Amino acid sequence: MHVATTNEYLAERNYQIVAPAFDLLGISSGLLLSKSTPSEIRQAYRAQITYGWEQQFGFDYLRDQLSLLEVAKKAVDDGRDSIDNERHDDGQGTPNRSGAIILDDADCVLLDKASTPLLLGGEFKSTEFSERSSQADVYAGRTATLFKEGRHFVMDVEKRSVALTDQGFRLAQHSLVDYGRLELLHPWRLYIENALIAINLYHRDQHYVVQEKKIKLVDGFTGRIFDDRTLPKGLQDSLEVKEGFERNLASLGHARITRQHFFRTYGAICGMTGTAAGSEAELAHFYGLDVVYVDRHRSCLRKELHDRYFDTWDSKLNAIAMDVAVRNKRGQPILICTSTFQESQRVEQALRATGLVFVMLNGVRDAAEAGLIAAAGRDGRITVARNIAGNGTHVELSERARECGGLHVIGTQRHTSRRVDRQLVGRAGHRGEPGSTQFFISAEDDLLQTYGTSLAKQINESTNVLGESKVTLSGQIQRLQEEIEDRQFHVRRELVQHDNWLDNVQQKMSRQQATS
Repeated sequence: MHVATTNEYLAERNYQIVAPAFDLLGISSGLLLSKSTPSEIRQAYRAQITYGWEQQFGFDYLRDQLSLLEVAKKAVDDGRDSIDNERHDDGQGTPNRSGAIILDDADCVLLDKASTPLLLGGEFKSTEFSERSSQADVYAGRTATLFKEGRHFVMDVEKRSVALTDQGFRLAQHSLVDYGRLELLHPWRLYIENALIAINLYHRDQHYVVQEKKIKLVDGFTGRIFDDRTLPKGLQDSLEVKEGFERNLASLGHARITRQHFFRTYGAICGMTGTAAGSEAELAHFYGLDVVYVDRHRSCLRKELHDRYFDTWDSKLNAIAMDVAVRNKRGQPILICTSTFQESQRVEQALRATGLVFVMLNGVRDAAEAGLIAAAGRDGRITVARNIAGNGTHVELSERARECGGLHVIGTQRHTSRRVDRQLVGRAGHRGEPGSTQFFISAEDDLLQTYGTSLAKQINESTNVLGESKVTLSGQIQRLQEEIEDRQFHVRRELVQHDNWLDNVQQKMSRQQATS
């Protein structure tokens, strides 16, 4: 049995808590860590219960499949018909997934992250060929600056994709003629499209960060930075060109699998979450899972205050700073949740301008941030965190903090997913403790600028001298979120359908090769 968490810190923390109990019961248990050696990983998988980060289970599975493929190729080369008794020690030794997997924050793993396939990347082995392909990335990046939106290409902001028009396709072909024939890793059109996506749809400090001269992707839901996640089909290379990195070797995806496909390799899937309501149909469709509701063991004392609406981000930040200053003066602890680095920086500037002292978390150091989140309930403490930094950590309230109303959570905007909003709300009022929450929304927020321009217009037309509007848009925003979630469900379904089609093609090709 595998027990999967949303990050490595939680896997290690939970394992250390329960391992002594397993030992008393005579049950073997193991832990997967990114720093584990191959022998330690194999030992962890041989245990009856294995704890780990959900991504690591998936990547280990892909590595194991690649190892099996190498063994199969070797068997064919040696003229053998079977590999049943063949050892494949180069893999991680992951067991047959006829067992079960238990997921922490199940809806986050099974739904929110399901739009991003697990991609095991690497560098192209032929140095000469890769260098030519890398030169093509650079040339495509320069060429893309000549393309005009609407004339040469159209963008889909939601899917983060572009499509060339007929005029754009002719310009791409003409640019290739000017450059001369290239030996390419991908079709030339894809190089151009990737360059346009990198320039127009991936923003630094929002979708990715640059650290240690590397592009590191940012999780759109948690704000966490990933060292080992890459974008497929050469898009990672286009981002490096955009940031002016010196190009040497082109990247290549070695293996990929959707999360929906991966988790269905297990005999049974189950998990727990506090935010599965509204997702019953998708969980049933992809995974055959039912949602069972468990009543609270203590009454919820949390107060959910009405959303506040503003014309601009600056007006909203001024209001947040004023609200924080008032609550801080009476000793109430405050947790401000942001979505991006840019938001965090703007909140930081607004709080500093008022002379407030606060703690800033960016979703990078799980263990350290868990301790800081746990301390966020002390009286007078102000904490700024990117979405759910320190997720899975209980916020302990001091006695004075309880008397002041408990932890107050501020959301700097509504998200495309209602589940993310509910996760933020759930940080207050833990285990029957007092608490309160409130969202501050502006007409300049990503949600309204991308999907709800008519709602943004309503806000702008009814603001006072401080930039605040007294409109009530909660119902309209909820319907907007439901529409977005429905579209995202269809995107995930198309992803799975493509994966199934690719599997069928590969199986047919394998059967044809076997009979030839």
